[in-house]
Amino acid sequence: MAEPSDSDRPAERQRTRISRNATCLACGCLCDDITLHVAENRIVRAERACPIGERWFLAERPTDRTPCLIHGQRADLDEACDLAAAILAKASCPLIFGLGGAVCEAHRIAVALADLLGGIVIAGNEAGAALATAEQSVGFVTATLGEVRHRADLVVYWGVDPATTHPRHFERYCLTCAGRFIPGGRADRTCVVVDSRRTPTAAEADLFLELKPGSDVAAIAALLALAAGESTVDAEQIALLTGVELSRWRELFDRMAAARYGAMFFDPLSLGGEKTATIEAILSFVVAMNRRTRFVALTLGGPGNMAGAEQVLAWQTGYPTSIRFRDGFPRSEGQPGAISECLLDGQVDAALVVASEPVTDPLATLSEPAREQLAAIPTIVLHTADAPLPFAATVAFVVGSHGIDAGGTVFRCDGVPLPLHQALTSPYPAATRILQTILASMAASLHATTNENGLQ
Repeated sequence: MAEPSDSDRPAERQRTRISRNATCLACGCLCDDITLHVAENRIVRAERACPIGERWFLAERPTDRTPCLIHGQRADLDEACDLAAAILAKASCPLIFGLGGAVCEAHRIAVALADLLGGIVIAGNEAGAALATAEQSVGFVTATLGEVRHRADLVVYWGVDPATTHPRHFERYCLTCAGRFIPGGRADRTCVVVDSRRTPTAAEADLFLELKPGSDVAAIAALLALAAGESTVDAEQIALLTGVELSRWRELFDRMAAARYGAMFFDPLSLGGEKTATIEAILSFVVAMNRRTRFVALTLGGPGNMAGAEQVLAWQTGYPTSIRFRDGFPRSEGQPGAISECLLDGQVDAALVVASEPVTDPLATLSEPAREQLAAIPTIVLHTADAPLPFAATVAFVVGSHGIDAGGTVFRCDGVPLPLHQALTSPYPAATRILQTILASMAASLHATTNENGLQ
């Protein structure tokens, strides 16, 4: 039978364009196998995307927003960029944050701006800073998600619920997918969940330990004692502190020790108690397990490109989360990742929010006094069309959504870089272009000032 010609196909099907290998930024999985169906410059279908990803890809993104505002009034792009540059140049201690929703190309410019201004640039939050501190203290035995998929026969989820927060995690990376050395998929894997509540992930577990809230350090201490071969572990004390009998911890440890390759997933945000100490305990236990078998630790990661921001800051400055350039060279901030505290210490007199969008809202974790302080100082905000301004910024730019309206590079939580492709034609510029224009305006102004002073 002859193949129907284009003229025989429905008009709607003819107008649909296919964009393959799109990367979803809606959760930490960063699935890069999404096929987008685009009709009339709008995504109408996202193949293989989970419900969270579908909501992100198919979200309504207005195309009639005013691209540039100065004090709430429409402005020309060049005029707005010049004013933004002037605000930052005049400030004695500008703060640059909100990098999670931007691509690595934008992060590089943000670091260059902070360096030029002698300001502060912050990526991540206090949980990310705690992870970096713990990693520097005890080390981080980790792997890519691809290695875990192909090798891990034991997967431990500690205080996380990927079945809810990362819907495709099981099928793509860890539990139900087949691997080169795990051909049977779920049948060849043991799943353990340690959590303070019974979650949908716990329903998938072969072994579930219901932990007393806030007792993570005590639980890891018990496992460390078992790994060290201590025979005098106080069973009554362990049960009292963790809410789990020592015999259950022994069962868990025995499963870990018998595994050919184990992987432990955790989330710094969800850990109870003092985060740095808790993460250090987890990483120390994984190091200890490598004396018996191969064992790795990974975070599930969050939406957007926070991992990329930390990568760029680390390779540009040597520090992954919070850097001050006031002394003419990069120095780690005393309170890494604490944006609210930075705003409230009285030194910050201007701010640049690099990216504000629904899934990576950089203002969501700010305290109310910090929000008030941010609204009281000159502020430049770059935000996507579906993220309304939370306050009246001095200068506001509407930018394209990365991975949909603009391309670039992002990093998955395991350190793997992924390319983003532009699927739609956007009336708004990319954040990278805005930042580059601001940087160029500042550089030109500084060059002119230097020449003028030299002539005098």
